[in-house]
Amino acid sequence: MKINVQRTVAFIVLLALVPLKGQGGPVEGRLPADFGTKARQHLEALVKIGPRQAGTLNEGLAAGYFADQFKAMGVPAIIEPFAFESYEVSRIELKIGAENFTPAGLGIDPYAGGLSYSGPFVLLDPRASSSGPASADAAGKVVVTSEEGDPSLHFCIAALQPRFIIDLARTDFNRVRGLRVRELSLTIRGGLINGISRNVIAHLGSNLPAPQIIIGSHMDTFRDSPGANDNASGVAALLELARHLKDLEIPEGIGLTFIAFGAEEVGILGSRRYVERHAEELRHCTLALMFDDLGGEGPVQVERTGGRSDQPQNPGVSIIPKAYRGRAWGGLRYPWSLLPPPTLFGVLGSCFHPAWLAASIDEAVKELEFQVQLTGMQGSDQISFAQAGIATSGISAVNGRGHTQSDRPETVNIEKVRQSAETADRIIQKTWNHLMTSFPKKPIGPLSDHNPKDNLTRANLMAHIRLLASIELKGRPGQSPGIPALRIKGG
Repeated sequence: MKINVQRTVAFIVLLALVPLKGQGGPVEGRLPADFGTKARQHLEALVKIGPRQAGTLNEGLAAGYFADQFKAMGVPAIIEPFAFESYEVSRIELKIGAENFTPAGLGIDPYAGGLSYSGPFVLLDPRASSSGPASADAAGKVVVTSEEGDPSLHFCIAALQPRFIIDLARTDFNRVRGLRVRELSLTIRGGLINGISRNVIAHLGSNLPAPQIIIGSHMDTFRDSPGANDNASGVAALLELARHLKDLEIPEGIGLTFIAFGAEEVGILGSRRYVERHAEELRHCTLALMFDDLGGEGPVQVERTGGRSDQPQNPGVSIIPKAYRGRAWGGLRYPWSLLPPPTLFGVLGSCFHPAWLAASIDEAVKELEFQVQLTGMQGSDQISFAQAGIATSGISAVNGRGHTQSDRPETVNIEKVRQSAETADRIIQKTWNHLMTSFPKKPIGPLSDHNPKDNLTRANLMAHIRLLASIELKGRPGQSPGIPALRIKGG
């Protein structure tokens, strides 16, 4: 998932595009000639599985695919399951004047309760301003709008701190605008559900306490989208970059961790859970570099600007409020999105680009033979690491088809995927250089030398996932395949 931050409020970090190209003299690329061919094979294999929505059996099959691919290339990997909780809307009653409406989506905080309302509302048209919505009257009010599938608009409006956001289709929004009444009644019914997702974690090079570089990408899809560019392109590049780096001589005393995250599309949940579980290990993480939407037609984009540049006081420790940990920030079925409270809103704008990283990115980009644009916050799994004080960046090349049925393999520009991976390869090289001048070399044993109790085997984890699948993911009569059965805990 990519958030178009050009239209997001300033303190979420506005997008700044700076084109750069080969100004320091291009250096021949290191990726193998068949990189694009193999990346496309992974992409097509993932799409063939079907939509990989968080918590579904298809997402579990994708995790198994990644573990198998890492194993085949001789890279140690584990599957790390995690439980999560979400709110599922079962019924909505919305009446404006004498007419009933069906929202296209909702902005709510279901974990705070109070999902019924009757009273005045504010009508807010995002099209009325080219710079995005703005209303001094929206704070604490119910906002009726038409986001038209643009997630950045949700965050723009959420920044105004409304009580609810009611997102209508454009035709319904125009109908409401023609009404004289400005009062509505809204009742939302539903309950909490439990789900199981998983992260796939692979490792190369030296182990802790050696400095580590994390390269990550999410494997799930937005609901029933095929998810070719968003984000089979990212995890396909992740796999082939791991294969490429395995064949190189990784500097002694440096480790590389590759992670295919689950449940990104319901609020960067997989990466949040990883950060919560691995806080002690993350004290040794130098950089978390993420891939999301790599196969567009425009230039490769690299997150570099905005956010903090100073050293955090407690690196590796999440600052996400406990009430929102382990919980989805969006609906699995019904399209609701979290209205974050002020304590969480600042977390969503987290960026951490220390001076050494900005310089490393600049050096890397100057060596490339293609155009790269430097951006502010891109809005994917790197947020989870940045809010915990880990230096972060992200790479993307958005094609505008994410979250839709048209996000299919034939629309993915595989050359752009290769360019994105080559950009990452250069940034990793520059990070190696930074680490080799900042830390002494210490020979550390391979991953297989770890206490076997610390890392479950893939076979055990796959057996665990199959058991969970048989318990948690069975569909009900009339239910679409791959959608988890609901276990309602509340009214």
